[in-house]
Order: sequence, then structure tokens, then C-alpha cells
Amino acid sequence: MLIFKILHVINYMIEEKIIEILKDKEATYFELKRELKIDFGSLDYYLLKLKKENKIKSVKKEGETYYSMR
Repeated sequence: MLIFKILHVINYMIEEKIIEILKDKEATYFELKRELKIDFGSLDYYLLKLKKENKIKSVKKEGETYYSMR
């Protein structure tokens, strides 16, 4: 049970870090990955989750996807 609580806190912290990064500026997938130091699959999970919750949006510009706050 304790493990699930720890994982929940870690997930929340990563989501908050993504939101904190995107408050200041738009960022590409690779900029977020470099800043957070997590693997591709995990970053995909968090970005999709935040997009479903309407906290972030993605925009295609110049062949790259930029993420920003809603």
C-alpha cells in the first residue's frame, strides 16, 4: 500500500514539474525530456494525461510539436 502512495506522489511531482516548465515558455518534446530526465514512454504518458485533463495543449509549428499551458 505504501508503494502505491509513493508512486502517486512521484507521478504528481512529475506532472507539476511539467506544468512549471510550461508556465514560462513553450517547449518541444525533446526539451521537456532533457529537462525532466525521464524516458520517452514515461513522458508520453504524462503529456497525454495532462492533455486529457485540459491542462496543456500541443501545437505543430515548423515540423515540431510545441507544448504550452492552456
